[in-house]
Amino acid sequence: MRYFVLFLMTFAQLSFAGMTAMFVIFSAAGVVNNNEISEFQDLIFTLSFIVIPLSSIIVALTVLYFAWKKSAKRSYWLHLLPVLLTVIYCLYIIQFY
Repeated sequence: MRYFVLFLMTFAQLSFAGMTAMFVIFSAAGVVNNNEISEFQDLIFTLSFIVIPLSSIIVALTVLYFAWKKSAKRSYWLHLLPVLLTVIYCLYIIQFY
């Protein structure tokens, strides 16, 4: 049962990485098409495209590592990190609309 849940959570994190990558691409494109943005804002969009999906991949690998070290229960809270980064990005995007 433990490995099945671990597999589902890892699959969910990797799926979330792809979903957030597409979300950042389309939301940034929508903002750029409708607004004049500075170089700093462009840098934020570029880094968001890299950091948010990468955080999901890093969390999935970290949870797998902790499961291998037999301390996975302490690492389950890490699954919230990419969600928190996505919420912060959404709050940043809202200021353009």
